[in-house]
Amino acid sequence: MRIFFLLLTLSNVSLASIGMVMISRGKGEIIQNKKSTEIKVGLKINEGDTIRTDSSSHVKLVMDDRNIIVVTENTELTLTQYTPNKNVHIDLKTGSLRHVVEQKYDGIKNKYEVKIPVAVIGVRGTDFISEFDSTTGDSVLCTLKGAAAFTADQSKTSVIAKKGEFIRFKKGEIEAKVIEVKKPWLEKALIKHTLD
Repeated sequence: MRIFFLLLTLSNVSLASIGMVMISRGKGEIIQNKKSTEIKVGLKINEGDTIRTDSSSHVKLVMDDRNIIVVTENTELTLTQYTPNKNVHIDLKTGSLRHVVEQKYDGIKNKYEVKIPVAVIGVRGTDFISEFDSTTGDSVLCTLKGAAAFTADQSKTSVIAKKGEFIRFKKGEIEAKVIEVKKPWLEKALIKHTLD
């Protein structure tokens, strides 16, 4: 009997909500416990969920720790680990996200990381856009506020992008380079990644 209650308690802990869908436009799905559910406003988000959006989709997730994740069209991500104020690990397989990170992460004791197939993006508390094109293998980091570190898989060196800086990392490159964000790209990106 005690084992049953222990298993019941553990299963409830793993299903604890970490956030909610606040805006949903277009079509998309959330895979929770191998079951697909259409994305809709009010849907609870759990650690381990995979989110997929179709073309012309826009989804805003507000997490329990007040962090915001905007998921744009043709995106697939998994919330691999999400322990508020401790460790966040998001696996971005393809597409584009905007992260508004309200919490402060030191990168040692607590981390907020976005893994893309060619690199890891780590933040301390910031507002940034991360993109990965699974067709070309190219990735983008654009920091709108604060700073974010981009570490390519082939490199052990992190490149820091501060407010107004941009990294475009092309497949086959070894080191990422920081450049200033071009105004037309930024204007288009802010429309695509709107918080509204």
